[in-house]
Amino acid sequence: MSGSLTPPSTPRPPQGGLVCSPPAGAARRGAVSPKRDPAPLGKKAGSGSEGAASTNGSTSSLEARDRDGDRREAYRLRSGHRRLVGDLHDSAACCGLGRLGVPGEDPDDALARLVCSGTGAESAASLRGVTRCSSPWACPTCAPRVAVARGEALRPQVAALMARGWSAWLLTLTVRHERAQPLAAVFDGLKAGWGKLTAGKGWQDLKAPGAFEYVRGYDLTYSVRHGWHPHLHLSVYLPPGHGDGEATAKAVLARWQSVMGGLGWGTSPHAQDARRCNDPVAAARYAVTPAAVYEAVALATKRARNSRAGTTPFEILGAAVADADAGEWSGSRPVALWREYVAGTKGRRQVTSSRGLTLVDPVLGDEATAGDVVAALGRQTVAELDRERRVPELLEALEVAARGEGACPERTRESVREVLST
Repeated sequence: MSGSLTPPSTPRPPQGGLVCSPPAGAARRGAVSPKRDPAPLGKKAGSGSEGAASTNGSTSSLEARDRDGDRREAYRLRSGHRRLVGDLHDSAACCGLGRLGVPGEDPDDALARLVCSGTGAESAASLRGVTRCSSPWACPTCAPRVAVARGEALRPQVAALMARGWSAWLLTLTVRHERAQPLAAVFDGLKAGWGKLTAGKGWQDLKAPGAFEYVRGYDLTYSVRHGWHPHLHLSVYLPPGHGDGEATAKAVLARWQSVMGGLGWGTSPHAQDARRCNDPVAAARYAVTPAAVYEAVALATKRARNSRAGTTPFEILGAAVADADAGEWSGSRPVALWREYVAGTKGRRQVTSSRGLTLVDPVLGDEATAGDVVAALGRQTVAELDRERRVPELLEALEVAARGEGACPERTRESVREVLST
């Protein structure tokens, strides 16, 4: 893609029966450009044209992270990337901005709701009734939630298999690529290779000792030296008939290299990887929680864990938002890269599984979760809070009030009024 871009028009919020004007007296503060860190896109050491990704990278724990800091950064990036992708991805550009009116619904009911659930230290605030793009690729707020939900849905299924004596293997499948190759072209090559890998007599021969289950997901990094590096993460669950599973895992790697060679793509034995995993949680998360998304939940402080890990998409987004905030659209490489990423991933299925496993794509509206409605906010109010990047501040103020001594409904509502009044 060309690095010279005209700023796309800011997407308009969804139209529909939403009411309520912005808070009275709300001042429009200019977006402050954060201090730029050129490190993510300036690394000389990258993933390599065919570097094997770490099979341990996607098993990080959300609980160990700075929850408030992660949320603030995720919301900041979501607000910042709207102007970058408004002409490419409508649903991602409007995620969280308001709610579409339902035919026949009273406009007064079409409000976003600020909800507080749980009690004491377990209190958690959320904004419900707003649109969710549920993009597993391009949304800094939805993508991590989709990844976590998928992992949680698979965990009991994988644990049940391993309790019956099945072994779990984590595989990385890569191809050689050139720095100048478009992201979409490499994706297409991987897709064609996966289709060949799982078809025909060769695949059936692999299942001869016993039909196995699998989950296949994409991961993705970028490096200045080698360009885009999409690759496949494959969790394979093998029944006892496969012994310890090592022979079958290696056979899958060998077949991958064979089919990719037949399609004209080069591979290297050293760039493929297979490791046994005895942890059901890690085995369930591996293919559905890629480092490109899941490890980037800690967006404010995330950096690649080693010199060969490359730069994750949300690190690129962080640099792109910084350029956009500074008015540096023309010639911005991060902006061009992020737009190529959004265009190249849109409509692609990130994760697939075998028929014996249930892979549930979650609905992220949180409508069924119990909680107390503290305030109702109209579309314009939500848009104003998003534009000033203050939604996390509102949620944190509500949680602090709900967790403090003497917490009561009136106290939580007062905390909301204080944020809105500014």
